Amino acid sequence: MLLRVIVGKSVLNLVSVYAPQTGRSMEEKEEFYVSLLKTIFSIDTSKRLVVCGDFNGPVGARADGFEKVHGGHGFGSRNIEGEMLLEFACAMDLAIGNTWFTKDEAKLVTYESGGCRTVVEYILVKKK
Repeated sequence: MLLRVIVGKSVLNLVSVYAPQTGRSMEEKEEFYVSLLKTIFSIDTSKRLVVCGDFNGPVGARADGFEKVHGGHGFGSRNIEGEMLLEFACAMDLAIGNTWFTKDEAKLVTYESGGCRTVVEYILVKKK
């Protein structure tokens, strides 16, 4: 979902996402990123952009090769879906905002079930 909001003299483009969950096909996950890519390309590059929501892919605690988009203050382990998110962020020049500052673990975790705790909700912002 794309929402355009006027903030003062600026236009803010807010894209809300919900990525396919664990157990869905890789094809469906790739289609999600293609759709997101098309949405972002429809936005004037001079305008502000925020992409946020449930990406269903933990990017992990450390940047490990993604220093340009991951601030090094994440949580847990990275999986293939988290890797896809990091690669997408690199390609689109977006920073994963909630990895750039520290938070108490209780406030950081966005999903908890059956003893599993992780972060899958992120805020991506245009770096320039």
